[in-house]
Amino acid sequence: MKQKSLIKRVNNIFWVSVGIPFVLVFLLHSVFIERLIFSNYRDTMSLTLQSMANHLDSNIDSCERFFLQYLFDENLERFYAYVNNHEINTEDEQSFYNYYKRASRYRNAAMKYMFAANSWLTAIYYVPENCNKDKIFRLRKAVNNVEILELEQSSYRLLVDALRDSPLGEILISGSPDEAEKKEEIFVLGRRINQVERIRRQGYLLLEVSGEMYREIAVNVDLEEPAGLVISYPDMRQAYSSSEEIRNGFEQIVDIEAVRAEESAFLDGKRCCLYSIQSEKGFFIDYLVPADTVMSRVWKLYGLLICVWIAAVAIAYLLYTRLFGTIRRTTTELMEMIENYQVDRDHYRPAYHPHSGIVEFDNIGRTLANMMDRIQIFVEEEYVLKMKQQAAEYKAMQAEINPHFLNNVLSSFVALNRMNEKKRLERAILKLSQMFWYTCEHGYDSRVDQECQFIESYLLLEKLRFEERLDYRISVEKEAGELEIPKLLLQPIVENAMKHGFVGNNSMTILLQASALWEKGKKFVWITVANNGRPISRKELEQSRGVGVANVKERLTLVYPDSFFWFSSTEKFPTICNILIMQKEQRVSVSALDEGEKNANIDSR
Repeated sequence: MKQKSLIKRVNNIFWVSVGIPFVLVFLLHSVFIERLIFSNYRDTMSLTLQSMANHLDSNIDSCERFFLQYLFDENLERFYAYVNNHEINTEDEQSFYNYYKRASRYRNAAMKYMFAANSWLTAIYYVPENCNKDKIFRLRKAVNNVEILELEQSSYRLLVDALRDSPLGEILISGSPDEAEKKEEIFVLGRRINQVERIRRQGYLLLEVSGEMYREIAVNVDLEEPAGLVISYPDMRQAYSSSEEIRNGFEQIVDIEAVRAEESAFLDGKRCCLYSIQSEKGFFIDYLVPADTVMSRVWKLYGLLICVWIAAVAIAYLLYTRLFGTIRRTTTELMEMIENYQVDRDHYRPAYHPHSGIVEFDNIGRTLANMMDRIQIFVEEEYVLKMKQQAAEYKAMQAEINPHFLNNVLSSFVALNRMNEKKRLERAILKLSQMFWYTCEHGYDSRVDQECQFIESYLLLEKLRFEERLDYRISVEKEAGELEIPKLLLQPIVENAMKHGFVGNNSMTILLQASALWEKGKKFVWITVANNGRPISRKELEQSRGVGVANVKERLTLVYPDSFFWFSSTEKFPTICNILIMQKEQRVSVSALDEGEKNANIDSR
């Protein structure tokens, strides 16, 4: 395979990666780019129109809330019920007085809601279902009085007839039935209402809403010249248009649904893009913009992007050339340093001086030099650590069973047999068996609770010899008992207490405790071995035969380097051995090292 330099390969990849897409863009422009441009414009306008539709629905919702106010205001409910159940005779003084009282309360309550709802609610109409069903009661915000009109002479008769056939809860929206009679553009919301207690039809409510609401919504839209905006009612009648020209051109469209589906229309012989959306209330919002307006702005932006692209390619090429020149010099220096390095040359000390200007390469060079310099030190430290572990393991094996201890235990067994103490003899034999099983198990690791069980068996067997002169108590918390420690770590301490604690015929108590502590979010396990026998100096402990305190400290330090080991005393217990271990997720495991060595030997075979 023909080899090429890194800089040539990257240059080829660079030109292919930037050149081919540029050529494809120009070749496929007529097929895809125009669609992409209009699709992007459509997505942008869809978000704008959706925002307008949400604003429109929100304003109508604030008006529609008045339809349900009679459920919560007794003044509204009483007026609707009275007018629906009593004929209003303006010539009868008593009848008109009763009506006037309720109408005054109704007016005050309704006007409060009209002003609180929004500024576009201009009037409220009520048509009863039973009595006075040929009349319509009107309350206008400007007049501030309840007017009684004839329904047949009103322009809302057709809308009321439509409401009679509508189900409960449906709201009808319509433009002004007779816009010639209105000084301003309005539209009407209508809904059927029922009696609260009997759930029977009570009448019909109509709300007049000012068309100024459309203008306020349209003001928030930035229209591009000569674009236009049209808002239509659910029955397709125009409610608002941004200009008279747009209104007339939109009315000339015959099949508006087909035009909306195609998103294209021709107004005055010009192709326009039509983007539409229907709100939840049924209103249609249409945005028209000439296609030439969209394309002219896009072509300007497209030309600017091409110029920026060419400039970016030129700058990128210069930067790539400079970068790979630096990479080539740096990699050459690193390779020379690696080739010249030999482990057995003590006089050779690799050094790397950062000068490439690239942080990653400078870090690699420094790291590589430090790694080479630490190889010999690491090998030596690993060798010393392994030797110490092997020595500690050998001493631990020596401490597994003391021949004198075994001789004393067997003598105790003979004594129990002669005294016919079969139960005590059986229990003692089981404890000795458990001790042998514990020491003969594979591995060098154990747990605090298992180590304490071994010591309990040891002390029980010693108690056969010393009887009432020896007393012991062992307390292990659950969290402390789960900590892993080297096997037979605590046994030498207890054995030293047994060996040096008894003087003459004195008695002794041994207290073994393991508890868990928390300090600054870290977990510690505190193990104490205390006895009230003869006080033992530290020199005696360190110079004692067998596995002494020094060996315990060495094994503890190998497994838990951050642990603490010290002696203390109290008035009750003159000799207290303390071990404090900070528990971590990972630790140095003698068993793991031993298992790894065995696997390595097997693989080598």
